[in-house]
Amino acid sequence: MTDVHKALTAFWGSFSFGGEAIPAYLSGHVPDGAAFPYITFEVADGSAMSRSVLTAIVWCRAVSGLNVNAQRAAILDSIAAAIPEEGTLVRLPGGGMLALYRNSAGFQSYYDDPEDAAVIGGRTSYEVAFYHN
Repeated sequence: MTDVHKALTAFWGSFSFGGEAIPAYLSGHVPDGAAFPYITFEVADGSAMSRSVLTAIVWCRAVSGLNVNAQRAAILDSIAAAIPEEGTLVRLPGGGMLALYRNSAGFQSYYDDPEDAAVIGGRTSYEVAFYHN
């Protein structure tokens, strides 16, 4: 599980917007006062040759002078480029790899915070194939 966690943390932490890195946090573990935008993601492990559907969400906050909807769309576009139709490979630190594929049942969609209208999200649903021992 540690290698999968490290690999997905590195993948989701590789995105940027406006020249600034977008931090990535395990779902449910965003530090208090975290700056927007950020990405939350799930981690699951599977046996060799198995598959699972996981979700990541980019969170943005509306502030004066920023088109937050354009920001969300641009970040989702960069994620879509990183997970093309044919998928992408992510190497595991201890050997093996993950293959990330678009979830054909709903790859990306808008997902907003029901408690704070200033916070908007963009959901990415993807399938991960496990190629490790």
